[in-house]
Amino acid sequence: MHTARDGFEQVLAAHAIAAEAIDAIVVHTDAALLRDFMDAAPLSINDAQFSFPYTLAALALRLSCPHWYDEENMASPALMALAARVTGRVDVEDILDVIFADFCIGK
Repeated sequence: MHTARDGFEQVLAAHAIAAEAIDAIVVHTDAALLRDFMDAAPLSINDAQFSFPYTLAALALRLSCPHWYDEENMASPALMALAARVTGRVDVEDILDVIFADFCIGK
């Protein structure tokens, strides 16, 4: 999860992208991370800490990290709207690696 967050933070810094200009954020990762960390509307601080959509939206909105989980930010319409535009994608190569990890021809 930290790799996606750190990479997104670098992109935002390098290109000065305004949150309002972001139509979509697509996280490329493995299926397990997408299954476990794609809650776009977390209800608790713990859930928000482990949410790609929430943390990436907080970064895009340039919220101060110590305040990401303040009550007002957890309920922020701007943060929730941007978090809803975060999706995930598993690359085909990753799926093939999982399928063929234990598959062997000729034994």
